[in-house]
Amino acid sequence: MKKEQKYIISPEVNSLNRFSPKLKIAILASGEGSNFQVLIDLAKKDLFDIDIKLLICNKKNAGCVKRAK
Repeated sequence: MKKEQKYIISPEVNSLNRFSPKLKIAILASGEGSNFQVLIDLAKKDLFDIDIKLLICNKKNAGCVKRAK
């Protein structure tokens, strides 16, 4: 008997199941942080069930660090 798969991450998925509580995540970044900003915005608008807890960056002057602050 096949187990039902609850969560799929794929570009073709239009509707994702909601996570409760929100997923606590860490972000790895080293550049300007434009992708990081998208995740911040989606989380603030409650469109992604994520709670960004940590940014890990290898460059102290990277734009993503400024966005995190």
